[in-house]
Amino acid sequence: MPAIGENIIKFSNFAKSSYHPFSIYTDFECMLIPISTSMPSTSTSFTCAVEQHVPYSYSMLCLDFNDRIIFHHYYCRDDAVENFLHKLKQLCSELLYKMHRILPMAKCDKPCSTKCHICGKKFLKNDKIVRDHNHFTSVFRGYAHNKCNLLYRKTFFIPVIIHNLRGYDSHLILQKLSSKYAKSISIIPVNSQNFTTFQIDQIKFLDSFQFLSTSLATLVENLVISNHSFPIFNEFYSNEKNKFLLKRKGIFPYSYFSSPAVLNQTCLPLKEAFYNALTNSHITNDEYNFAQLIFRSFRCKTFGDYLKLYQQLDVILLAEVFTSFRQKCMAYYNLDPCHFITAADLTWNAGLNFTKVELEIFTDANMYLWIENNIRGGICYIGKRYSCSNNPFVPETFDPKREESYIIAVDANNLYGYTMTQSLPINTESLYLEIRTSNVYTDLKTTFNSIMDLSNFPTDHELFSSQNKGVLGALKCETASPIKEFIALKCKMYCLVYCDGAKKTAKGVKKEQELIADTESNRRTTLEDFFKNMKMCRKRMIY
Repeated sequence: MPAIGENIIKFSNFAKSSYHPFSIYTDFECMLIPISTSMPSTSTSFTCAVEQHVPYSYSMLCLDFNDRIIFHHYYCRDDAVENFLHKLKQLCSELLYKMHRILPMAKCDKPCSTKCHICGKKFLKNDKIVRDHNHFTSVFRGYAHNKCNLLYRKTFFIPVIIHNLRGYDSHLILQKLSSKYAKSISIIPVNSQNFTTFQIDQIKFLDSFQFLSTSLATLVENLVISNHSFPIFNEFYSNEKNKFLLKRKGIFPYSYFSSPAVLNQTCLPLKEAFYNALTNSHITNDEYNFAQLIFRSFRCKTFGDYLKLYQQLDVILLAEVFTSFRQKCMAYYNLDPCHFITAADLTWNAGLNFTKVELEIFTDANMYLWIENNIRGGICYIGKRYSCSNNPFVPETFDPKREESYIIAVDANNLYGYTMTQSLPINTESLYLEIRTSNVYTDLKTTFNSIMDLSNFPTDHELFSSQNKGVLGALKCETASPIKEFIALKCKMYCLVYCDGAKKTAKGVKKEQELIADTESNRRTTLEDFFKNMKMCRKRMIY
């Protein structure tokens, strides 16, 4: 357990607030070689290999600090992965060399400010204040605490962003990885087959799907709808008059690309060849016509030219989408997603940075275990099966010699919705107390009036109030009347006997029922009869 004084969680990853100077985007395409095999028996479950995925081409794009293209490369051979690792290692060596260079600070005559531009806190009398500048552009960024400035240091790694890295491309890369290309390899696995991220020396592979969990086609469509300017796209296709046709995900016959000989075909295949065995689906006529239009408009002479156009476009659009996402995260949260590996990681740091909250965690192991052992979720139980009140407002059962007791059926308006709007506890002293009182109805009218919805009482009743009618999270007395007895058999199945001696309500059946029997044993029998006629539905979340 942390020591006292070291038990505060707050945002301190200031290095992740700096916009990473370089980002690399890449994508692989594979030949899908059919596998000839006999079909197993359909009477039992089985796995049948249909196609072998052999990486054959890749496209790579690198952006600088200003999100301008500084390198792009396309390669199409059977040694695509080996060539990719070689080129990537070569490129990253050059980028890391540039990152280690520190340009001197440009001359600046700005007066000292009153607060740190990194953490946002005001300078105190004894704080050591320093000037902070961008090491790449030498531009003065602002005055900062010396401690904050040291935490705001550069991180020496190169991010490589691939869409669906975890589910697909990581397998292609890791199968060919050897000591020839890496001195050290670190991996964060999901299981034995999927990896959230992995790092080769100072090259960190990130999955954009872990931040933007939808298809690239949908992401690009969202950019178009939002009137995005597509600066990277326009820079790459600056000389193409028909480039407006490319602002969408391309159409590609994955299963048709089964051998290198296909690349020499001088036209696109028939529509039937665009069948995708992985998704078991065909393309539409409009999609096929669009693919033909792209083939003609961009002067593709062979299927290999079409593959190059398709793959380069994929990488350009991925760079456009993820760069837009990075810019928005910097604008709203002052964090660069390139420093994180998943949306959950980014969200946690964004919450700490945005709220500036300081979370207190336990220093006592016993207190931690006490909380851990009492965590419950979705629990529902009957704590007491029978209870009889000693209510002074119910004369026929009131015994002045006994301690007064009350039964109140209270429900919350939209409990789940209300709970989700509340602040989370930030310290270890957020505990609830049990309060004893002499007259609960007086408390409802005075002390608890602000949190009670008393609109269901008769208008001439002294407790009636429409102040909190329908208010989210307000507590409502279900009976609006004193309760004489409470009997329960199972969760959500109970019986209430009101003070008038005539009305008895059974809950947990198809609808509310009036009970004629007065004895406890008869009421139990009645509830059991209702229970036998009930049907049960169970809902389960599937992940």
